[in-house]
Amino acid sequence: MYSNGLTYTSQLIDQMMFTKHAGTNKVKTITDSAPCPDNKVIHQALDNTELHAVATELQADNVVNENADITYQAGTEITLKAGFHAKAGTNFTAKIADCPQSGFETDGFVERSSDDYLYDPNGNQTRDPNKGITSQYNYFNLAYKTTFDNGNVLEWLYLGDGTKVQKVAKRGGVIVSKQDYFNSIEYRNDTLDGIYLEDAKLVFDGGTFEEHQFFIRDNVSNARVIFRDSLGTPTIVNESHYYPNGGLMVGDWQRDSRAKYLFNSIERVNDFGLDVYHAKFRTLDAWTGNWWQVDPKVEQFYAWSPYNLNMRNSVRMSDPDGDNPIVPVAAEILKRIGIWAAKELITRPPPKPPKNFVFRPRPIEVVRDNTIVNSAPLESGVIVNMEGEEGEEIDWEKNPPTTPDELSDDWEDTTDPRKRENTNNRDFTNQKTGEEITFDKGKEGKPGFEGKDHWHRKNPNST
Repeated sequence: MYSNGLTYTSQLIDQMMFTKHAGTNKVKTITDSAPCPDNKVIHQALDNTELHAVATELQADNVVNENADITYQAGTEITLKAGFHAKAGTNFTAKIADCPQSGFETDGFVERSSDDYLYDPNGNQTRDPNKGITSQYNYFNLAYKTTFDNGNVLEWLYLGDGTKVQKVAKRGGVIVSKQDYFNSIEYRNDTLDGIYLEDAKLVFDGGTFEEHQFFIRDNVSNARVIFRDSLGTPTIVNESHYYPNGGLMVGDWQRDSRAKYLFNSIERVNDFGLDVYHAKFRTLDAWTGNWWQVDPKVEQFYAWSPYNLNMRNSVRMSDPDGDNPIVPVAAEILKRIGIWAAKELITRPPPKPPKNFVFRPRPIEVVRDNTIVNSAPLESGVIVNMEGEEGEEIDWEKNPPTTPDELSDDWEDTTDPRKRENTNNRDFTNQKTGEEITFDKGKEGKPGFEGKDHWHRKNPNST
């Protein structure tokens, strides 16, 4: 998408064809047959050797950093706006000429070489000929060093559990920038840069607090709008619009180059024009739609390439850690259901034991030094073994009780108070087995069993 500040037009930026290494899912070569764009606007800082060419009009309000070799070429017009600045030590050229057939930068994938992509034995991508980079990996299969063909270097430092704590950019062996990560706090060049919350950021400039910024994210956790609260009035700081795999659409809506937790809430790394997303477990090339590393949970997604992004459905799915694509809306629903269920389990009264079955604890068994110690006192973390035991049952055929007084203590009188006032009948429930019986006092002058004291047993299958 192209914007001249007044209108927007769409144009083809990529027409890619992939080949794979034989018998694998590893990309071997990529060719891009997209034509030269008609128009282009450049906002991003440039660091490398690049030719930006268009058929008609090119506009630029960006910064060209030192040691960069940049050429702007257009068929009709080149406009350098007020924000354009070429630093000392750059080689910058602007010329009117026809667009070449190849070798120019596009807003999407840039084909610079016909050489093969290369991989290490673990499946990590070690060579990207089109970006002109070579990467090395640690035992966690995380990139710890990426070297550019022009000598620039990016280095990452991790803790023993794989947590990223530092990123260093070097040009000619000299550190040009350093980012330190302490959970949600980040320092840039040893100065407090920002404190990140779930959907907000505390911005610091030179170590001094500057402002609060807030993020509006879409259904798959992509940052769409970043705004500040200016005395109660929201002011937009940055907008981000994405191609399907996370590539950023170029336009005048990109106002803050420091915005970096964007696609799927993953950190965008664009030092020296690298333009990748650096997640917890893997690194994503948003223009090819492939991760640099094999999926650490590949056995759960055997039907998919281990390098694919979001099961090729980034409109619906998100993978913020780089190891498990999810549907964020569904995940939030399940999370809320889980919270509700936990509360229900905590507040709900415990279920009654089944009838004719009661749990009685055996002596506690504690294992110490592979020896079972019985009847030990209850301690924190001790597992109490339980066993089932049959409750007391009455032998109604051979030895039925004569009166309620002969019932054991297991039987509780559960007679309704109104019934107790009007009759001599009594209801009893066995608190261990759940069995229910009724004592019926015989009625004087009545023939048969009705004239004698007798018992009624409730059928447990009745309703």
